[in-house]
Amino acid sequence: MTVTPITKKKYPAGTHPNSLAALTATWDSDKAREAQLKSAASRSANSQKRNDMKARLKLLKSMEEELRADKVDSVDVLRLIAYEKMEEGDMDAAIEIFKSIAEFEKPKLARVESKVEEIKAESLTDEELMARIKEALKE
Repeated sequence: MTVTPITKKKYPAGTHPNSLAALTATWDSDKAREAQLKSAASRSANSQKRNDMKARLKLLKSMEEELRADKVDSVDVLRLIAYEKMEEGDMDAAIEIFKSIAEFEKPKLARVESKVEEIKAESLTDEELMARIKEALKE
């Protein structure tokens, strides 16, 4: 029979950092007040952001109405934005905008609109099927 030696415990009873007896309150009145002030500041900042966004939307709506009255189209607006980006020194953004403008002004010739219509041959008579085939070959 072997006797295992008794090992001394690392933490005496009730002193382990994870035990319920070692729990202490982490919130005191100072921390609660700090949290309350931080929450109030966040709410105030969010309210200010909402008000700023509403003001921007009103401005954009009024600008849109003016642009519609002047009959300015989307390509002109893109061109204005590209010029602004050039003035700001953001050439990469200006180039990207000019690329999109170029597609409006001179569309690529390789683009072809195709129309795909699936019809089951069982639903057509022989004459209708031959007419469809001849029509498709003409195009």
